[in-house]
This record gives sequence, C-alpha cells and structure tokens, in this order.
Amino acid sequence: MNSQREKVLGTIALIGVIVTSILLFVVTPEKLGDPVNSEYLLKVFLYPSALVLLRAIWKTLLDNKIQSKLERESDFNEKRSAFERDRKDES
Repeated sequence: MNSQREKVLGTIALIGVIVTSILLFVVTPEKLGDPVNSEYLLKVFLYPSALVLLRAIWKTLLDNKIQSKLERESDFNEKRSAFERDRKDES
C-alpha cells in the first residue's frame, strides 16, 4: 500500500475513533435508543478503527526512521569515499 492511501486510511480511522469515542463516552449509549446494541455497535466500530489508526501511526514513524537511516548511510558512504580518495591522493 502506498503512503498516500495509508494517510487517507489513517485520517478516516482518526475520524472514526473521534466520532465513536464522543458517542460512547460523552453522549453515552443510554441516550441512543437501545443502550446495549448501541454500545456494542460503537465498540465494534471503535476497536478496528483504533487498530488501523495505530498501524498508520506506526507505519508513518517507521517510514520516517528508515528514510533517515538511509540518508545517514548515504552521507557516511560519501564521506568515507571522500576520505579514501584523500588518502589515496596523499600516497
């Protein structure tokens, strides 16, 4: 899955978590018709949305970490090759 789709999916999951959390904890299921079924349905939607949101956050952080690691490695390799060229020129 590309990063654009993951960002969209993460945004949708974030909206879902916010809406269901507000309905579950602020409005409360007792005010939503049948309390047992409404609480069940809210939790059924909340838990997978929270998992998708956590995965999106984890994937974003992991991609940033891998990208910065690749940048550090390329900088190191450039400096190393420059150092080796300088040593070779001195000899």
